[in-house]
Amino acid sequence: MHHLRLIRHAKSDWSQDLSDFDRPLNSRGERNGPAMQRWLAAQAAPASWIWCSAAVRARQTCAYVAAAFDVPDTCIAYEADLYLATAEKALDFVHATPDDITSVAVVFHNPGISYLAHRLSGGEIDHVPTFGVAHLVTEEAWYRCAPEDFRLVSFMSPKQLP
Repeated sequence: MHHLRLIRHAKSDWSQDLSDFDRPLNSRGERNGPAMQRWLAAQAAPASWIWCSAAVRARQTCAYVAAAFDVPDTCIAYEADLYLATAEKALDFVHATPDDITSVAVVFHNPGISYLAHRLSGGEIDHVPTFGVAHLVTEEAWYRCAPEDFRLVSFMSPKQLP
């Protein structure tokens, strides 16, 4: 069984005069980070590899994800092509996941993440909110998995936390 977590970056700061790529998390994103980190740490099948957009807010969110799953820096790939990636481009990264990895996380942005989550969940997810996490599974190898091969296990966001 292969586990995939699609994770949207936490809430970002629009108050500074920065490019979209360079925007950091805002105070809500920083508050949600530790809560989602604790939730992720309690989940089965922790990710051992992370694909992450190179954008600042995604990298900051990835730090919470990596800490939750105890993923070393050597198993995190920061990719410029995940910044505003389409669903198809993000799925290319899933396909490129090393064969020996059975659980992977992909941290990136809307609208691509919502489109991909919708496709892989068979329409069960319409929108991934900030720091939303869709956990899906497939029995196929990463390099050949197709959208119809996935099944949704869980979906969580900061507002849904108990």
